[in-house]
Amino acid sequence: MPEENGQPILSLGRRLCDLETNTENDPKELLKDRFLCREGILGLYGQTGIGKSSFSMQCKILWSLGREAFGIVPRQPLKSLLIQAENDDGDIAEMRDGVCDGLELSPEVKLKACENIIVIQEDSKYGSDFIEKTVKPALELHKPDLLWIDCALSYMGGDTISQEIVGGFLRNDLKPLLKIHQCGCVLVHHVNKNGNSDNAYAGSGSAEFGNMPRAILVLVKDGKNFKLVAAKRGTRLRWTMPDGETQILERRVKHSSIPGIICWEDVGADDLNDKNDGTTQEHDREKILNRMPNEGTISQKDLSKKVNQETKLGINKIKDLIKSMIESKAIFVVKRPRSTGCAEIHYSRTPDHKQESINQLLAQIDGKPEIKKDVVS
Repeated sequence: MPEENGQPILSLGRRLCDLETNTENDPKELLKDRFLCREGILGLYGQTGIGKSSFSMQCKILWSLGREAFGIVPRQPLKSLLIQAENDDGDIAEMRDGVCDGLELSPEVKLKACENIIVIQEDSKYGSDFIEKTVKPALELHKPDLLWIDCALSYMGGDTISQEIVGGFLRNDLKPLLKIHQCGCVLVHHVNKNGNSDNAYAGSGSAEFGNMPRAILVLVKDGKNFKLVAAKRGTRLRWTMPDGETQILERRVKHSSIPGIICWEDVGADDLNDKNDGTTQEHDREKILNRMPNEGTISQKDLSKKVNQETKLGINKIKDLIKSMIESKAIFVVKRPRSTGCAEIHYSRTPDHKQESINQLLAQIDGKPEIKKDVVS
């Protein structure tokens, strides 16, 4: 505290009338419209196994490019630092490639996005030890816009029902570092097993998981798809119904329709209005098949674009139809190697017989029943 003539001076307070409004161009804003700012924590909560890590990976990649992710818009391209305990290198690389393939990013754009995301594996420290020996030096070294902690249960270092433990970690250990390094934090956490009617308090354990974060998003299973609920501060996201006026606080999302792709998609009007009429579905499948070459392959990106431009089918509808056509073996997946090491997905009217024969040969060598596999893995 400042002193004058050896006496402490109270100089930290400011008059209310001196505070400025800067909502249009706030330098502390990370996610519009001030949904999350520097020094703030965003809670991302969801059930075990729902895909929180892949969902957050997609957000990191899109926000790294300055692009919207599920209606959440970054103020600028954001650098992310991920500290995580549950996934090994192979898991993370698989999620990275799945998201980039699902978003159809070129090798150059993929490199640009991933260069701005730092990953640290930490599974031996927790509590204040984790903050002092992992988080603090990592923030000093990498200077991110967003710190991601996945997941909270790995690092609390005590009973997560305890307000003292959770509040001490979030308020007294983590929050001061966010202020010093002028970054925000996304805290990935599990939800209560028995659910909670108030999604703001969906985080498993202490009420501090609902009280402390500045904003909260919750992934909720919803039939075959999911709901993304903006449970706290959600009105700032400006989500609306298709009429562009009616404000909403949740939107429907789903796992990728493309087999083998770890990626998330918005649920479009086609998914919501599809009556699953057999005749209509078959007619739509024909629209896709008629735009494929009789021989050779066509890339996933080119086929989707061609069908979308030449028919009234939406992108999400096209992906679902292609998935069903692959499952029924009406078309086949062929992966074309690229110099980046990330294969490009193509579709063909016929299976890759070369790959099929290799699988059969391997099965014979292993002394196992013949494996009939038309889709290249």
